[in-house]
Amino acid sequence: MANPAMTGPLINTNGFRIAGLAIERPRGTKGSKLTYVTGLMQNIEAKKRFGVRIELNLLDRSGAKVGVATDYTAVVESMGMWRFRALVLDRRAAQVNLAGIRED
Repeated sequence: MANPAMTGPLINTNGFRIAGLAIERPRGTKGSKLTYVTGLMQNIEAKKRFGVRIELNLLDRSGAKVGVATDYTAVVESMGMWRFRALVLDRRAAQVNLAGIRED
């Protein structure tokens, strides 16, 4: 299976590359108020990474922080990709930026 392309502005940090950060509502969920931050993370190191958690700052239209969204995966293979999806709990969120990445 081919890896998806890394598009949009790239963020390189802690041996990971992150692209495509977006706030979106899933298609086909008419009436649902669920919103997610989605994106793609690549492990650019030559080793597996375990217990990976991405933390994302949620910002309102003026850029003020209104919350944090997180997602977790048990393993990201060497040079592997992870398509993350973090639940947004604050409806004021209009922008997102990377807060950090942690490993177990």
